[in-house]
Amino acid sequence: MIIRPFRSSDLDRIIEFKQESSKISFPACEIDSSFFRKNILKAEPGSILVAEDNANLVGYIYLKTKRTDTGIHGIIHHIFVDPEHRGRGLATQLMQKGEDYFRSKNLKSLRSTITITNEPSINMIKKFGYREKRIIFEKDLD
Repeated sequence: MIIRPFRSSDLDRIIEFKQESSKISFPACEIDSSFFRKNILKAEPGSILVAEDNANLVGYIYLKTKRTDTGIHGIIHHIFVDPEHRGRGLATQLMQKGEDYFRSKNLKSLRSTITITNEPSINMIKKFGYREKRIIFEKDLD
């Protein structure tokens, strides 16, 4: 198992991961693959890391840096591990590499938004020392 920077040849598999993940977190929504594809392709070099097992992509982490009125924050935009490869510490490795990436940018604050029903992700992120600091409310308009 290796973790390496994203290559453009990884794009289709990452889109598949995003779609699979979204079925769980946002079952009533359809992902705009074209929009997601454009964002991935314009991401900062090194901000997307993939996990590869025997030349097969089995997971990834997508990192962003965001400036707000309270400073510059690292954002764990998305992390996904193929269900067949879960339970092997791969998400932990991706998180560690993600935090290393943000440290290399001298960031002091990291954020992640997780769907409230995604208990495995919530439990994992708490193990890394993340605390609940905000609640985000959403409302669908007719």
